[in-house]
Amino acid sequence: MTFQELPTSSTITEVPNADGTTTRTIVNQYKDGTRRTVKEILSESDTAAPQMVQALPVNPSPSAPPLLYATDVEGQQQQPPYSATPSPHPPTAPIMVADAQQPSSPPRSKKAPPVPSNILTTISILFVVLGTTFGIAAGVYTYMSQTEDNDDYEEDGMKGQWAGAGAIFLFTLATPFMFFSGKLYRMKRASKGRPAFVMASWIIYGFALAYAGGLLFLGIEVEDYVRPTWVFAAIAVNLLAFLLMMFHAEAARTR
Repeated sequence: MTFQELPTSSTITEVPNADGTTTRTIVNQYKDGTRRTVKEILSESDTAAPQMVQALPVNPSPSAPPLLYATDVEGQQQQPPYSATPSPHPPTAPIMVADAQQPSSPPRSKKAPPVPSNILTTISILFVVLGTTFGIAAGVYTYMSQTEDNDDYEEDGMKGQWAGAGAIFLFTLATPFMFFSGKLYRMKRASKGRPAFVMASWIIYGFALAYAGGLLFLGIEVEDYVRPTWVFAAIAVNLLAFLLMMFHAEAARTR
């Protein structure tokens, strides 16, 4: 884009020709004293039709700085004039409107990676495996003590009672050990685990111990009263309590 100096004064004269056309002469006077003359031949239609003439701004005095107007390189488009002197009014800064952005969601807090299993988990699993073994043995000996043609029924009944007592003792330790194992995982990883599983496990744990203890008491006091299926049911309930607690501990370790 180039800037051209505007004339300080312009003189326009029109002279009709014999063929009906009109010769228009424009004389531009510039600040440096030079003159430029432009002649145009207008037809009758051009002179008859009213034309919109835009007056160019002229400097009020020869001493004032010239006005400049901008044209593109090809000279095909003319922009409004610009003054070479700064305006007394400060220019208005363009307002930049930023694109509306969706509020980003807060970053999720990163949890610690899963931790390896601790010794309490291993001990609790060992307790529950041994408890299940002792419980099955108690059910088998109870069944053998109640079968006919068994000369060793009293000895089998005693073995069943001792195996049942051992199973109750091991199941009594297995679930609390798993609970404390999950508590250690929670402290290391700041995880909640499965609180609902903990509550359900404690409820079933209390019922299972009371049920197994009642069977042991009846087996000692009342001969041939406890059925093997009752013993196996006690094993299943204790296993359920332990598994719920183990799911809680595993969730605290990995999730």
